[in-house]
Amino acid sequence: MASDTRGRTLRQAQKMLTIETLVTAAQGAFEEKGYLEVTVDDIAQRAGTSRPTFYAYFESKAHALEAVLRKLQLREEYRLLLEQFSALEEPSVDALQAWFEGYVDFYEKNLRIHQAIHQAQVVEPAFADALVGQLNEFIDLWASLGFVDDPDSEDLRLAALMMFALANQFMYMWLVQGLEVDRNKATRALAESLHATLRGS
Repeated sequence: MASDTRGRTLRQAQKMLTIETLVTAAQGAFEEKGYLEVTVDDIAQRAGTSRPTFYAYFESKAHALEAVLRKLQLREEYRLLLEQFSALEEPSVDALQAWFEGYVDFYEKNLRIHQAIHQAQVVEPAFADALVGQLNEFIDLWASLGFVDDPDSEDLRLAALMMFALANQFMYMWLVQGLEVDRNKATRALAESLHATLRGS
């Protein structure tokens, strides 16, 4: 019985090590090549294993990226950003600019992975849905804090979603693709646009 227990423990440890190795390999591949150019074979080769072994633990390349996000705790950090936003007593342009400064720091911390996420949002329905969910969550938070004059306005929600989509694309062009923009001016413009859009002005 003790031998069986040790055997199961060893197999479990080996399984966890294989998963960890695959996730680390996937992170390296996504950081180097983005999402679109990485293949399952790339990840398996980096991990020193095989394509069948990859599929024994992950359903797809997208699931491997999800595992990388969990490892880096990006969603937890995003939740912290939302908490910092919810702590705002008044969303003045100055306060929003300070918040956007924190957002840029968050983006830059894992810059190459954000490139992979951005690309995945274009081709993977689950990542696109997650993005829309994040945008809706942010807008709902804004409304719940009483910062929106008419939180039930569909026109306002549409305008806000479009503004966030444009901001997301701007962040990508600026921080990932190297668009030359003054940081202070960029965060100020984002703050002013967000303030005006969600105030419906």
